[in-house]
Amino acid sequence: MKEVTKTITVFEAEDGTHFDKKENCERYEDQLRSVEFFKVSYNPDLTETGNFNSHTYFAVYSRFGYNKAILEQYLRNVMEWDLIGPSVMGYGLQLHYFITKIKRNEVDVKNLTILSPVELDWYPQNRSHYFDYMSEWGLK
Repeated sequence: MKEVTKTITVFEAEDGTHFDKKENCERYEDQLRSVEFFKVSYNPDLTETGNFNSHTYFAVYSRFGYNKAILEQYLRNVMEWDLIGPSVMGYGLQLHYFITKIKRNEVDVKNLTILSPVELDWYPQNRSHYFDYMSEWGLK
């Protein structure tokens, strides 16, 4: 038996993720810079408290910015959610959903929808969780 010592080069992304190829690391970092993560609270209790009963998570990728606006457009047009509606017991008005920007490590991946025109390298390629807003909304 012979002991062999090898040196390998790895590329470390800003978040500590390791890659064997520089190009893969750069693409990953570029994607992370273009993604923002959000928690959406919805389904207010309209009988007593008005507090939100449910939460879902979104990762929104955009090379152009406007990540939160893309999410709002999705919630209104695709999910058909109204921003404002009747409040507790039908008296007055209140928000029917609320968007909070969060960090990636706060996301519940089991409850995550990705709004992106490209597949993201760091997320399993399950297309049922993707919404390609560029093609769906006729954008280039």
